[in-house]
Amino acid sequence: MRKFFKGLIYTVIGLAVLVFIVSLTPLNYLIKGVYATYLHGENSATINDKEFFETELVRSDARTTLPWPENLRSGLQPSPSLDTLLHETRTVAFAVFQHDTLVYEEYAQGYSRTSRTNSFSMAKTVTAMLAEIAIENGSLHGWDQRVIELLPDLQGPYAEELTLDDLSKMRAGLDWNEHYTNAFGITAKAYYGENVHELLMNEVAVINPPGEVYEYQSGATQLLGECVEAATGRSLAELASDWLWTPARAEDDAEWSTDDSHQILSYCCFHSNALDFARLGHILLHKGYWKNHLYMDSSATKDFFNPISTDFYGRSIWLGEVDHHPFSYFRGVNGQFIIMVPDIDAVIVRLGHDRGPFDGESTVPLIVSRMVKEYLEKLKE
Repeated sequence: MRKFFKGLIYTVIGLAVLVFIVSLTPLNYLIKGVYATYLHGENSATINDKEFFETELVRSDARTTLPWPENLRSGLQPSPSLDTLLHETRTVAFAVFQHDTLVYEEYAQGYSRTSRTNSFSMAKTVTAMLAEIAIENGSLHGWDQRVIELLPDLQGPYAEELTLDDLSKMRAGLDWNEHYTNAFGITAKAYYGENVHELLMNEVAVINPPGEVYEYQSGATQLLGECVEAATGRSLAELASDWLWTPARAEDDAEWSTDDSHQILSYCCFHSNALDFARLGHILLHKGYWKNHLYMDSSATKDFFNPISTDFYGRSIWLGEVDHHPFSYFRGVNGQFIIMVPDIDAVIVRLGHDRGPFDGESTVPLIVSRMVKEYLEKLKE
């Protein structure tokens, strides 16, 4: 027994020394990453990892919040095959809206209407919306504005050519390899690191000519968010509250994750619930004008849905088509979706733990195409 306790003490001391040594190296972000994942039984980021990050509130205004009109209709529950897919991908929230009215909702695994979970990369679309509003109010000069004007420490042979437009359409040419399970990759370092701004300025150069080739890079949206903050002198969370959340009359506050330096992680990690997330989809579905409030010009929102380098991605938003019916969607890595289907004036929100497979060779996740196809039929008039 004495040998056991002696060995345990040596093990604890050894681990403490190892953690201390790692904390002094460029791999110090691994301490937070390992704690937030492996020590909690996960192998990657989860929808509930807000507890491991500092966050900044995106405030709603209790004086103006407006609950959704409801017309919960029979016959709108998912078919057995879709229900199986929702279950297999560990869906926690599923809500369907038509004509600005909630017509179906369900929750699972102990989650509810008010459960606040991680958007992951759905935040990229939010950041692009804030950038568009900043352009329209004159804080930013336009999508053709050079990033170097706002972030003068940006590095790389093509740094002076990079524009906001390139960032929003994933044509930034950054030295950034997007990977979600590589603990030593740049994506993990940005997510769990202490200072994402310093990481971008010191380790992420513009190494390829921007504006030419599509490559999905979270670093591009992080730069875009920092440009908005530099131009306005305010955090994205404050801007989201004033420009989106409060005018959309959200019922609950949201939260946006920050790093240890209090820099907003603009490429991810906007935490809210399904019913309030839906408000963002309605803003774009209605071309920037919704509930008697002009968020952005209709011609600008049209550009969000205009594919440039690919047929599946616009201005920080994903694009698809089912049976000749176009749709667009916010998308997070673990299957977070806000889907806009204009032909039936509908918004579908699905939140959960897994994205599931893609639909054949398509870039559209199978669960997305199945939801759109099914509710095109159920909601047709």
